[in-house]
Amino acid sequence: MRLDSIIITRPVVIKVRVTEAYKAAMLRQIEHAIRRLDLELQRLERQAGPDTSGAPENRARLEDELGKRRAARQQLAEQARSVQMLKPGDEVVQGRVESVTRLRIGDRWQELMGVEVLLEDGRVAEIRTQSGATGSGREIHYDR
Repeated sequence: MRLDSIIITRPVVIKVRVTEAYKAAMLRQIEHAIRRLDLELQRLERQAGPDTSGAPENRARLEDELGKRRAARQQLAEQARSVQMLKPGDEVVQGRVESVTRLRIGDRWQELMGVEVLLEDGRVAEIRTQSGATGSGREIHYDR
């Protein structure tokens, strides 16, 4: 038996066109996360203070947690710097989703599989295929 078509899932790249509102929202989210991490760091530093008694393995666990939180804070600070450098019109990869499509004999594979959705201020601005994905501005990959 020979089929003429089948239903498949395909990846769809979700991008955001940078606007001043997008930058401000991203920076607020990052700053909020940094404040949360700062509070956790303060709590852990109090627990790991010099007058803390306890087993060495507890102290090592606390130091490990402090290191992880400090690294996460550093990463967030780097993300904030990257967001500040974005220019209006830049396109940022926000994530990926799956969509269902019909694959037919004769379809162009790249066009079928290379689908992007471009958002601007929370609205769908464009739906592109690989052959039609031109984009305005530079493309920056930023997965949250």
